[in-house]
Amino acid sequence: MNNKNLIKSLVIASIILMIPIISNAKEGVTGKIVGYKSLFYQGIDPIDNQDPLIDLEDNFVLLMDNAVHYFLRNIPRSLKVKYYKNQVEVVGRIDKYYRYIDVDTMRIINNGESKIVWDSNRRLTKKDNQYGGH
Repeated sequence: MNNKNLIKSLVIASIILMIPIISNAKEGVTGKIVGYKSLFYQGIDPIDNQDPLIDLEDNFVLLMDNAVHYFLRNIPRSLKVKYYKNQVEVVGRIDKYYRYIDVDTMRIINNGESKIVWDSNRRLTKKDNQYGGH
């Protein structure tokens, strides 16, 4: 391989490495909303969202079955507390490096049925009876 081809290969490899891990494509993932501290510091584990220990949780994450977790960056804390330990499906832009999701929609899955509880494009109201007025 001559020097020109080597330089071309190095430039191409450098460009490929600079491509961000963040994808603009929307992905859907399913998991359970759990407390971040509960996940990593086994001592705190509120039973449900009525347990006073839930106040010790600073943030909540979506924990998938494969033990991968993501922060739900644009979901209000009150909504994460409301659906604590519930099975949810979120669709949004996933950053796998920093482990967060910019959520477009979040659905609660209950007894095989699901309903949208968060939509970044449309704020549902109490009248919709889905957000519960967060």
